[in-house]
Amino acid sequence: SNTTQNIALAALPAVYTLSGTFTAGGISQTGGTVYAFDAATSSYVGSASVDGSGNYAFTNLAPGSYKLYLSPVSAGYGLQWFGGVDWAGAATIVVGSNTTQNIAL
Repeated sequence: SNTTQNIALAALPAVYTLSGTFTAGGISQTGGTVYAFDAATSSYVGSASVDGSGNYAFTNLAPGSYKLYLSPVSAGYGLQWFGGVDWAGAATIVVGSNTTQNIAL
């Protein structure tokens, strides 16, 4: 006999994109890197390279709060946290939808 079995599929977890431009002194930071960390746990999440148009993008981020560590390429701009001098002072970026965060040093 034929048997019918209903199967309930679980929804995929929501994931979002965090992206924007990265400039220092008005100059695109092509070749630079943006590193993302979970603001709640300080765990490293990943890195995004700055493309030829000066844009970076993290895709598939879970909803949450993040802090960014920056590696610019322009002379005179060193490694630094976005929005603060250290982890405690760094800006927290809340991602609950696709989010744009432009970075200008």
